[in-house]
Amino acid sequence: MNGEESGKECSMQQKRLMGALRRRDFLKEEMEKIGQDLQKLEAHRRVLVDILRICDGRMEIDVNRYRPVYKIDLSHSKGLIHIPQEKHHLVIYNLGKIPSPSMKPFYSQKNVYPVDYMCKRAYYGKRDELLAGKREVLYTCTIRNVCSKPLFEITEGDLCIRGKAGEVFNAFRSLFPEGIEFTSIIEFFGLNNLHVRKLISEQEGFADLGIGDRWERRP
Repeated sequence: MNGEESGKECSMQQKRLMGALRRRDFLKEEMEKIGQDLQKLEAHRRVLVDILRICDGRMEIDVNRYRPVYKIDLSHSKGLIHIPQEKHHLVIYNLGKIPSPSMKPFYSQKNVYPVDYMCKRAYYGKRDELLAGKREVLYTCTIRNVCSKPLFEITEGDLCIRGKAGEVFNAFRSLFPEGIEFTSIIEFFGLNNLHVRKLISEQEGFADLGIGDRWERRP
Protein backbone atom coordinates (compact mmCIF):
# COMPACT_ATOMS: atom_id res chain seq x y z
CA MET A 1 0.00 0.00 0.00
CA ASN A 2 1.53 3.30 -1.11
CA GLY A 3 1.36 6.58 0.75
CA GLU A 4 -1.65 7.88 -1.21
CA GLU A 5 -3.72 4.78 -0.50
CA SER A 6 -2.68 4.85 3.13
CA GLY A 7 -3.81 8.47 3.40
CA LYS A 8 -7.20 7.64 1.86
CA GLU A 9 -7.66 4.70 4.23
CA CYS A 10 -6.80 6.89 7.22
CA SER A 11 -9.25 9.56 6.06
CA MET A 12 -12.02 6.97 5.66
CA GLN A 13 -11.35 5.60 9.13
CA GLN A 14 -11.54 9.10 10.59
CA LYS A 15 -14.87 9.67 8.85
CA ARG A 16 -16.19 6.36 10.20
CA LEU A 17 -15.00 7.32 13.69
CA MET A 18 -16.68 10.74 13.51
CA GLY A 19 -19.87 9.13 12.25
CA ALA A 20 -19.80 6.60 15.08
CA LEU A 21 -19.27 9.36 17.66
CA ARG A 22 -22.19 11.36 16.25
CA ARG A 23 -24.43 8.27 16.42
CA ARG A 24 -23.26 7.62 19.98
CA ASP A 25 -24.10 11.19 21.05
CA PHE A 26 -27.47 10.97 19.32
CA LEU A 27 -28.32 7.68 21.04
CA LYS A 28 -27.16 9.10 24.38
CA GLU A 29 -29.50 12.10 24.01
CA GLU A 30 -32.38 9.83 23.00
CA MET A 31 -31.79 7.58 26.01
CA GLU A 32 -31.78 10.61 28.33
CA LYS A 33 -35.08 11.80 26.83
CA ILE A 34 -36.59 8.35 27.24
CA GLY A 35 -35.39 8.26 30.85
CA GLN A 36 -37.03 11.62 31.57
CA ASP A 37 -40.28 10.48 29.93
CA LEU A 38 -40.26 7.30 32.03
CA GLN A 39 -39.80 9.36 35.20
CA LYS A 40 -42.79 11.52 34.26
CA LEU A 41 -44.89 8.44 33.53
CA GLU A 42 -43.93 6.95 36.89
CA ALA A 43 -44.92 10.19 38.67
CA HIS A 44 -48.29 10.18 36.89
CA ARG A 45 -48.77 6.50 37.72
CA ARG A 46 -48.19 7.15 41.43
CA VAL A 47 -50.66 10.04 41.43
CA LEU A 48 -53.30 7.87 39.73
CA VAL A 49 -52.70 5.07 42.24
CA ASP A 50 -53.16 7.54 45.11
CA ILE A 51 -56.40 8.83 43.58
CA LEU A 52 -57.76 5.29 43.19
CA ARG A 53 -56.85 4.47 46.80
CA ILE A 54 -58.57 7.60 48.06
CA CYS A 55 -61.72 6.88 46.02
CA ASP A 56 -61.79 3.32 47.42
CA GLY A 57 -61.20 4.53 50.96
CA ARG A 58 -57.93 2.58 51.18
CA MET A 59 -55.44 5.43 51.11
CA GLU A 60 -52.37 4.63 53.20
CA ILE A 61 -49.83 7.37 53.84
CA ASP A 62 -46.19 6.41 54.19
CA VAL A 63 -44.08 9.34 55.37
CA ASN A 64 -40.97 7.54 54.13
CA ARG A 65 -42.31 7.46 50.58
CA TYR A 66 -40.81 10.43 48.79
CA ARG A 67 -41.53 11.18 45.19
CA PRO A 68 -40.80 13.94 42.66
CA VAL A 69 -43.62 16.47 42.54
CA TYR A 70 -44.52 18.96 39.86
CA LYS A 71 -44.17 22.51 41.10
CA ILE A 72 -45.84 25.67 39.88
CA ASP A 73 -43.55 28.66 39.42
CA LEU A 74 -45.14 31.33 41.58
CA SER A 75 -42.14 33.64 41.78
CA HIS A 76 -43.80 36.23 39.54
CA SER A 77 -47.33 35.91 40.94
CA LYS A 78 -49.13 39.06 41.96
CA GLY A 79 -51.87 39.67 44.48
CA LEU A 80 -50.52 37.31 47.15
CA ILE A 81 -52.33 37.55 50.48
CA HIS A 82 -50.05 37.81 53.51
CA ILE A 83 -52.04 36.70 56.56
CA PRO A 84 -51.49 38.61 59.85
CA GLN A 85 -51.57 37.21 63.39
CA GLU A 86 -49.78 33.97 62.51
CA LYS A 87 -46.90 32.65 64.63
CA HIS A 88 -45.28 31.23 61.48
CA HIS A 89 -45.55 33.20 58.24
CA LEU A 90 -48.52 32.30 56.01
CA VAL A 91 -49.13 33.46 52.44
CA ILE A 92 -52.18 32.52 50.36
CA TYR A 93 -51.56 32.03 46.66
CA ASN A 94 -55.10 30.98 45.75
CA LEU A 95 -58.25 31.30 47.88
CA GLY A 96 -59.85 28.62 45.73
CA LYS A 97 -63.51 28.22 44.88
CA ILE A 98 -66.41 27.71 47.25
CA PRO A 99 -67.73 24.14 46.86
CA SER A 100 -71.26 23.67 45.58
CA PRO A 101 -73.95 22.78 48.17
CA SER A 102 -73.95 19.18 46.88
CA MET A 103 -70.26 18.74 47.82
CA LYS A 104 -70.95 17.91 51.48
CA PRO A 105 -67.44 16.59 52.34
CA PHE A 106 -66.04 20.07 51.61
CA TYR A 107 -67.93 22.02 54.29
CA SER A 108 -69.67 21.88 57.65
CA GLN A 109 -70.84 24.31 60.32
CA LYS A 110 -67.22 24.56 61.49
CA ASN A 111 -65.05 24.43 58.38
CA VAL A 112 -65.05 25.13 54.66
CA TYR A 113 -62.45 23.62 52.33
CA PRO A 114 -62.24 25.74 49.17
CA VAL A 115 -61.46 23.73 46.05
CA ASP A 116 -57.90 24.42 44.77
CA TYR A 117 -57.02 26.41 47.89
CA MET A 118 -53.26 26.91 47.99
CA CYS A 119 -51.00 28.54 50.57
CA LYS A 120 -47.40 28.42 51.75
CA ARG A 121 -46.62 27.99 55.43
CA ALA A 122 -43.21 28.74 56.93
CA TYR A 123 -42.20 26.10 59.46
CA TYR A 124 -39.16 24.18 60.61
CA GLY A 125 -37.63 21.74 58.18
CA LYS A 126 -37.39 18.10 59.22
CA ARG A 127 -33.82 17.96 57.98
CA ASP A 128 -32.81 20.56 60.59
CA GLU A 129 -33.93 18.61 63.67
CA LEU A 130 -30.37 17.86 64.74
CA LEU A 131 -29.02 21.34 64.06
CA ALA A 132 -28.52 23.80 66.88
CA GLY A 133 -30.43 26.53 65.05
CA LYS A 134 -33.61 25.39 63.32
CA ARG A 135 -34.20 26.75 59.83
CA GLU A 136 -37.68 27.45 58.49
CA VAL A 137 -38.73 26.23 55.06
CA LEU A 138 -41.87 26.88 53.02
CA TYR A 139 -44.43 24.08 52.92
CA THR A 140 -46.94 24.21 50.07
CA CYS A 141 -50.44 23.34 51.30
CA THR A 142 -53.14 22.47 48.77
CA ILE A 143 -56.73 21.24 48.79
CA ARG A 144 -57.87 19.42 45.66
CA ASN A 145 -61.13 17.89 44.50
CA VAL A 146 -60.72 14.15 43.91
CA CYS A 147 -63.89 12.14 43.29
CA SER A 148 -65.92 14.91 45.00
CA LYS A 149 -63.84 14.55 48.17
CA PRO A 150 -61.16 16.92 49.55
CA LEU A 151 -57.58 15.76 49.04
CA PHE A 152 -55.15 17.53 51.37
CA GLU A 153 -51.52 17.83 50.31
CA ILE A 154 -48.34 19.08 52.00
CA THR A 155 -45.18 19.29 49.90
CA GLU A 156 -41.67 20.64 50.40
CA GLY A 157 -38.76 19.63 48.21
CA ASP A 158 -39.02 15.86 47.72
CA LEU A 159 -41.54 15.49 50.54
CA CYS A 160 -45.12 14.86 49.45
CA ILE A 161 -47.89 13.81 51.86
CA ARG A 162 -51.44 13.61 50.55
CA GLY A 163 -54.72 12.09 51.67
CA LYS A 164 -57.50 12.79 54.16
CA ALA A 165 -57.15 15.73 56.55
CA GLY A 166 -56.44 13.80 59.75
CA GLU A 167 -54.15 11.27 58.08
CA VAL A 168 -52.04 13.94 56.40
CA PHE A 169 -51.65 15.93 59.62
CA ASN A 170 -50.71 12.85 61.66
CA ALA A 171 -48.14 11.85 59.04
CA PHE A 172 -46.68 15.37 58.96
CA ARG A 173 -46.65 15.63 62.76
CA SER A 174 -44.75 12.34 63.00
CA LEU A 175 -41.82 14.02 61.23
CA PHE A 176 -41.22 16.09 64.39
CA PRO A 177 -40.58 13.79 67.39
CA GLU A 178 -40.26 16.79 69.71
CA GLY A 179 -43.76 17.96 68.84
CA ILE A 180 -45.36 20.49 66.52
CA GLU A 181 -46.85 23.92 67.24
CA PHE A 182 -50.12 23.21 65.42
CA THR A 183 -53.09 21.18 66.63
CA SER A 184 -54.72 20.31 63.29
CA ILE A 185 -54.32 20.54 59.55
CA ILE A 186 -56.99 23.26 59.61
CA GLU A 187 -54.69 25.43 61.70
CA PHE A 188 -51.60 24.56 59.64
CA PHE A 189 -53.43 25.52 56.41
CA GLY A 190 -54.58 28.77 58.06
CA LEU A 191 -58.26 27.91 57.62
CA ASN A 192 -59.11 28.82 61.21
CA ASN A 193 -57.53 32.29 60.95
CA LEU A 194 -60.25 34.94 61.30
CA HIS A 195 -58.90 36.93 58.35
CA VAL A 196 -58.88 33.85 56.11
CA ARG A 197 -62.38 32.84 57.22
CA LYS A 198 -63.66 36.33 56.45
CA LEU A 199 -62.10 36.22 52.97
CA ILE A 200 -63.67 32.81 52.34
CA SER A 201 -67.08 34.02 53.53
CA GLU A 202 -66.91 36.87 50.99
CA GLN A 203 -66.38 34.46 48.08
CA GLU A 204 -69.12 33.92 45.53
CA GLY A 205 -71.31 30.95 46.42
CA PHE A 206 -70.60 30.96 50.17
CA ALA A 207 -74.14 32.04 51.08
CA ASP A 208 -75.51 29.04 49.16
CA LEU A 209 -73.88 26.70 51.68
CA GLY A 210 -76.29 27.91 54.38
CA ILE A 211 -73.87 27.58 57.29
CA GLY A 212 -74.67 30.89 58.97
CA ASP A 213 -73.57 34.52 59.01
CA ARG A 214 -71.32 34.11 62.09
CA TRP A 215 -69.17 31.37 60.59
CA GLU A 216 -66.18 33.64 59.94
CA ARG A 217 -66.05 34.68 63.61
CA ARG A 218 -65.71 31.14 64.94
CA PRO A 219 -62.17 30.28 66.08
